[in-house]
Amino acid sequence: MFYFIVGLFWGSLINNIAYRLVRNQNFISGSSKCDYCQKKLNWYELIPVISYIIQKGKCRGCGKKISLRYPLTEIFTGLFTYKIAEKTFLLSNFSLINFIFFLYFLLITSLIFIITLYDLETFYIEEKIIYFAIFAWLIFILIFGYFNNFPKIDFTDNLNYLIYLPQLTTKDYALNRLYFSFIFALAVIILFILTLGKGIGLGDSKILFILGLYFNFGDLLLSLLVTIFIGGLFSFFILLKNRKLKQTIPFGPFIFIGLFITILLGEELTEMLFSKFLI
Repeated sequence: MFYFIVGLFWGSLINNIAYRLVRNQNFISGSSKCDYCQKKLNWYELIPVISYIIQKGKCRGCGKKISLRYPLTEIFTGLFTYKIAEKTFLLSNFSLINFIFFLYFLLITSLIFIITLYDLETFYIEEKIIYFAIFAWLIFILIFGYFNNFPKIDFTDNLNYLIYLPQLTTKDYALNRLYFSFIFALAVIILFILTLGKGIGLGDSKILFILGLYFNFGDLLLSLLVTIFIGGLFSFFILLKNRKLKQTIPFGPFIFIGLFITILLGEELTEMLFSKFLI
């Protein structure tokens, strides 16, 4: 429960960062304000989820409706923060290296979420976040090498053994992750060419590239399959509703949904996959 609550507050910060990045505002300093009346929000108006419920989803100053995006972002972040803490064994065995593993996966998932929120408003992938994710990955690689201990965290059940590469040294770990990154980024580029740029954007290949740096091959494979499935369903629904698919649909949010579902339910999904379809 502790990590879920921490995740709720972390989600509030994620929302703040994404919101201010879109508007070229400083997200490090400055007070939170109402989107409509610009009233400075008090601390008791910023309690994740609870403030939204108490205020009945409205600003105390102008009475305008607060976007549902805020509590949903906080709940999503709370859920994946708790699950990552569980997968990195913080709930049962708190240690420095497990905490570092926790920060490693929490950071990349949070960055993908920020990219998603940014993409929803702008239909653009913020490259500064991509560069920061790569820089942070390099720092983590050095830390793992110092401890001579690399993440052996699987978010799926046996799927990572489809492509198993030994990770004996820092160089092995880094090269393996770069290999995964280029595979998935190349897959998106090929899809972009085949669909003449209408099925997916080149910016999405950057998201898959940084995900490949952090996650195992099988985890990312399941995440991509879920992404394509949900994205396909959504596009089909839009097609049925409008009779024609002309509107631009950002693909970044579907990548996050695929990653989110993999983190939360990856083991259950792959167990079902192996038991029903592969055995």
